[in-house]
Amino acid sequence: MKNISFAVALLTVFSARAEKITVGGAEVLSPALREALAAENPALTLSGAGLPELLAGEVDLLFTARYLNAAELRQARRLGVTAHPFTFAYDGLAVIVSGDSPLTEISRVEVERGADVELARVSLLKDHLQGRRILPVDGLLPTSAAVQGRSYPYIQGVYVYTRGLPEGGVREAIRYLTGPKARKIIMRHGMVPGR
Repeated sequence: MKNISFAVALLTVFSARAEKITVGGAEVLSPALREALAAENPALTLSGAGLPELLAGEVDLLFTARYLNAAELRQARRLGVTAHPFTFAYDGLAVIVSGDSPLTEISRVEVERGADVELARVSLLKDHLQGRRILPVDGLLPTSAAVQGRSYPYIQGVYVYTRGLPEGGVREAIRYLTGPKARKIIMRHGMVPGR
């Protein structure tokens, strides 16, 4: 009897891991990070699907660069869905100026008063800074250490939403996305893993 129970448990674990998981909102991640996650975990299929597809059950998980707003949460409740967030990572929002700007640094007050700058996620900037540069804000650059220590003023979370509490293969995917292997990939791509 014990051998049968063990075999059933083992089969359950392997079938959950073999289950394909469709993840929407992949454009929130850099192309290199998407490729690394997909290569490390072939059960994940990354797509550009959004919240409507998550709510309709067409995708299992959804990456977002913000929390869902009140209207989106109400829409989910009307459909009988509880959208449950997990923190995947944090990214610094770099303050960018053109290469010919006389600015060498800026204060948070100046940024918030509407200085002629652009904010962009650090993990998405690689190879896209031609003719532009990142300014320190109050003397700080958006390094991983500054983002992790919360000393840098502009930080954006990247979240993974599920339809309710995750079960089966979705639970395994969340464990992977918040686990040590994914954390290493996240750090290699300029982000700070979620807590």
